[in-house]
Amino acid sequence: MRTAEDVAQLVYNFVKSAGAMAQEMNGTQDDELKLLRLRTKKNEIMIVPDARYIAVVIHDTPAA
Repeated sequence: MRTAEDVAQLVYNFVKSAGAMAQEMNGTQDDELKLLRLRTKKNEIMIVPDARYIAVVIHDTPAA
């Protein structure tokens, strides 16, 4: 089981990488990330980065 600090560090690194990728793909530094959604077999993670905080929701993925 991961601690909240572990998850926070993983999310922060993911947001930084995804933001850099979005800026590089669009060729501009003016673009910004609004929402990240990641779905795995076990969880769905929704991330909303803001200038002052990063909101993260993690919930179990229902069985299909």
